[in-house]
Amino acid sequence: MPGAACSYEQADPELLAGLHEKNMSMRKKKSTGAFYTPPEIVRFMCRESLASHISNCTGIQLDIVAAFINEGSPDAASNISVYKDIYESIDSVDRALARVRIFDPSVGCGAFVLGMLDEIIRLRRSLTPFIIHRGQAADGAADRTTAQLLLYAVRNSIFAADIDSISVAITALRLWSRIVSALNHESLREGVNCVTSAQKDSEGKMLSYGSFIHNVIHADSIFGYNGGGFDIVIGNPPYVSAVEGAKKSKSSRLALREKFPLLSGAFDLYTAFLLDGILKTNENGVFCWIIPNKFLVSQYAAPVLEHLKENGLRRSISISDTGAFAKVGVYPIIITGNKCGAGNNAVKPDFEEYRADSLNDLTKRNIYPRIKPGEYDTFADHNIKIASGAAGFQARSLTQYIFDSPELAADEVGAIPFVVSGCIGRYSIRHEKVRYMGVTYEKAYIKKGRDIADSKWRLWQNDKICIAGLTKEIQAYYSCCPLALGVGTYAIYEFGDFDPLFLLGVLNSSFMSQYVSDKFHERHLSGKYLAISKSMLEQLPIVKTDKETQRLIASCAARLLELPPDDPEAERLSCDIDEIVGEMYDQPPQAAPPL
Repeated sequence: MPGAACSYEQADPELLAGLHEKNMSMRKKKSTGAFYTPPEIVRFMCRESLASHISNCTGIQLDIVAAFINEGSPDAASNISVYKDIYESIDSVDRALARVRIFDPSVGCGAFVLGMLDEIIRLRRSLTPFIIHRGQAADGAADRTTAQLLLYAVRNSIFAADIDSISVAITALRLWSRIVSALNHESLREGVNCVTSAQKDSEGKMLSYGSFIHNVIHADSIFGYNGGGFDIVIGNPPYVSAVEGAKKSKSSRLALREKFPLLSGAFDLYTAFLLDGILKTNENGVFCWIIPNKFLVSQYAAPVLEHLKENGLRRSISISDTGAFAKVGVYPIIITGNKCGAGNNAVKPDFEEYRADSLNDLTKRNIYPRIKPGEYDTFADHNIKIASGAAGFQARSLTQYIFDSPELAADEVGAIPFVVSGCIGRYSIRHEKVRYMGVTYEKAYIKKGRDIADSKWRLWQNDKICIAGLTKEIQAYYSCCPLALGVGTYAIYEFGDFDPLFLLGVLNSSFMSQYVSDKFHERHLSGKYLAISKSMLEQLPIVKTDKETQRLIASCAARLLELPPDDPEAERLSCDIDEIVGEMYDQPPQAAPPL
């Protein structure tokens, strides 16, 4: 395509981008990790990145720059008071915008590079009256028409790559069309002769499509772009899991581990992009990514997370509650970092976690600090022992020992009831309609078999607190009778120095569910379900309160085990427990003010 004539009127690049994204099959999206980013999120990420870059270049406080970026517009430029806080550095600000070098390594159809281009042009146009008034334009650009600014930015600031050649072509075409559109608009407004010079390059030759779209490349491999030293690296890297990645190429994963030794275990592809982004930014570079929220809690990602913190990772912003990616079942976070100062011995800024409740809040920069639960002793500290109901590898082998009704089980000596996660409620258990491994049992029982370890059978036979493993809130039930638990359930089988009914009441309290939701927010799945794990349960907080308080909670829990869930007395007792448990802990979670 380089050098070829292009009529953007005949093939609208924006329409092509939309069609390409819409028509890419879900299978291809899954295999390549290509999920596209809503414009509100793109705009926020571009503005945050540019704010950090300008602050780095000028020394102006970040919050002042961010306010300028969010408020600046050509219409407001006539009022000098709009920029009074940065007016003395206006030339430095313009220079930072003119000279910024931005790279998106997984450009797709160009959302981020187009977003960056829009912001650069909008801000430089805002500054134009002041630049002209002071008689000094960045890089000697005397003529600051939109077309001139676009040409300069595309040639000098925008760099991108992707392994999808169609996406690369569409991105380049979108960039080209912005310039042609600006030229046509200015020609109509001021006359063709007024912009003829903008249509020529430095040697006086007429511009063609291929004469400047040379910084957006089709890479033969994931990291086929060899450039570096960028001021900003930004993007939405591919979300390809270890399973999907292994299906495509095991050799590629081995090569990535050789290139990035910090990659470990069943790493997702996006973590390699994060590491490569650090390499491609300069010593004062800024990075900004939108990635899955599991990055903050996954064991395989821990070394990468620590490396990013060492290189200036400042914030994560959970945008799961905005619903932006609900249709594809992705729960994303935005992470932002600034390497400026990260390499010296100065005290590094702490990494902070935030959330945005809606896209509108994100647009207005109304982001809230994530609640940090107080510091308490944990279940593990008090020797409260937890086990999984059944190991994952046992899932299918257990089916040979499960019977469909008590009548069939009656002939089996020692058969006991069998339940799964969905059978466990708060203070209740359901034995009917047990669905396991695709089969629904009217009332499931299980007998001892050689594939069931003696230790597991003892766990099932003894008293325990049963906990659902897939739930929107903690749901626990105390069983003093033999009860077998399927895969995805958990059991507390040693209670430390506590009454098990006291622990049951604490587990089922609204405080504990709120605590888990806040502390393990990144483990939320589709539909706001939470995948409970043994490790999570061991980290739950516990307060060694007085015996009378323990007795009171235990007695309420014992009564709740006897009542149907919809009984008015059950609701009252649950409220009583919630109130007592809330008083046990220092400060129940409260709403945080906006950033």
